[in-house]
Amino acid sequence: MNCCHPGAVATNIGIDRETGFGKTVTGLLKPFFQTPAEGASTAVFLASDASVAKMTGGYFYRCRPAKSSKQSKNRKLAKRLFELSEELVRK
Repeated sequence: MNCCHPGAVATNIGIDRETGFGKTVTGLLKPFFQTPAEGASTAVFLASDASVAKMTGGYFYRCRPAKSSKQSKNRKLAKRLFELSEELVRK
């Protein structure tokens, strides 16, 4: 199993539907963001490309291996995140 960072993607995620908060900033930055298709390309690559079929534990950005943070390799933090996720899903 691998993970990926989609990068900055021009979507409506993060825009408050009631107040419109975030719409102006997103509109200003949109020329610098990737399209949704471009943002999804790394996830699609990891799910379908034979070159990474036997690879596991990697972190990818723009369809290439990338260096992840030191914290991403911390087993105690990973365990806590998993436990917190389980707790939140039960609610």
